[in-house]
Amino acid sequence: MDKRKQAPAHILIVDDEPTSRFTLEGKLRSEPYTLSFAVNGREALEMLEEIKPHVILMDVMMPEMDGFTACRHIKKHPQWKNIPVIMVTALDDRDTLREGFNAGANDFVSKSASAIELRARVRSMVQIKHQYDDLADLLRIREDMANMVAHDMRNPLTSILGYSQLLIKLDLPRDEVISFAEKIHSETRRLSGFITDMLLMAKMEHNQLILNPSHVSVQKILRTTQIHHQIQAEAKKMTIVVDDAPPDTFIEVDANLFQRVIDNLVSNALKYAPQETAVTLRAIPQKDTNSPYTVRIEVADEGPGIPDEKKKSIFGKFDTGIPFSETVTQIGLGLAFSKTVITAHNGNIFVTDNQPQGSIFVIEV
Repeated sequence: MDKRKQAPAHILIVDDEPTSRFTLEGKLRSEPYTLSFAVNGREALEMLEEIKPHVILMDVMMPEMDGFTACRHIKKHPQWKNIPVIMVTALDDRDTLREGFNAGANDFVSKSASAIELRARVRSMVQIKHQYDDLADLLRIREDMANMVAHDMRNPLTSILGYSQLLIKLDLPRDEVISFAEKIHSETRRLSGFITDMLLMAKMEHNQLILNPSHVSVQKILRTTQIHHQIQAEAKKMTIVVDDAPPDTFIEVDANLFQRVIDNLVSNALKYAPQETAVTLRAIPQKDTNSPYTVRIEVADEGPGIPDEKKKSIFGKFDTGIPFSETVTQIGLGLAFSKTVITAHNGNIFVTDNQPQGSIFVIEV
């Protein structure tokens, strides 16, 4: 369940009469709400700078700033306009209703309304606010996702276009032609891998992905990863170091998916670590008979590191645009994909600090 919906809804009651405020509070007492109070529209607007109510119960007739005026201010404000406002009034003539709705009010309730009616109307508005917040989150997520996809596809496409144009326009020696062709191949493979991750994530979310486990050599996976990323490492004057696991270290995993996970972790390490540093791959057999895991695989880099408060959230599918440092603005879909795959294998994936600098992504299977 959404943590936002687990927390009590916040109701702001705006009324200049203490008796009316007390009456409204009493009628809502049985509901799990957090209540705040203001004595007029101006005070309510000042409070909105600090609190974020789910619903506002607004009296119509108040000194300094009446309910209609306050409601107009709220509905014109980009951050407040989607807070439902229920006008509370002793007046029930059509002119009052018309003015209230013209001011942007979402509902009306009489001061003499029963507790049951008041609770029902507030409950309905709280639900509407939750639905709006969910929709706003979804739109933000989609925008972040679109930005992430565009960002992660633009870089390899730019490299492919650049190197291919050089091959077409320049009369290059054979060794340079081969070098450029290798770079084009590497970037195309990177782009293909990103698209594959997105498609596999979609299948996983719809429970359409079937694992095909086999007896896989950990040493072979690490060596294959080293070969896959050699060109990417050389482009940044980096090295990929493999601490070989014992030859008899095998795991039961879907070889293709597991290889994609290690590829993603190494690709991220190469992408964000500084030049002339190393990325180290190591596998440590788990000899503890009480451990549910066969092996611990580590991908260590010498990059900027990841703050403690971000070490769990970076595995979220839509956790993008995180300013880890001046040069690291996002991690992308790869870590969410990796988390999903490792979880499907009943394994564990997390990140810890490298010493003296950097991060270590750890997989336990």
